[in-house]
Amino acid sequence: MFAPVTDDNVPRIVAPINRAYRGSGAASGSSTEASYLSGERTTEDLLRADLVANPDASLLK
Repeated sequence: MFAPVTDDNVPRIVAPINRAYRGSGAASGSSTEASYLSGERTTEDLLRADLVANPDASLLK
């Protein structure tokens, strides 16, 4: 099922995206992006800008 993305959804979308990034805390694991990427993958402001540019965006529930 797909649902329209609203501003109320933004924090709930951004949080798991950024948690999925295995930063320096995961360096002891067998695979980590820590040496390639730093910082957050996205922000609420960036996602809101994407939603303005793509007003028909939907979220898979």
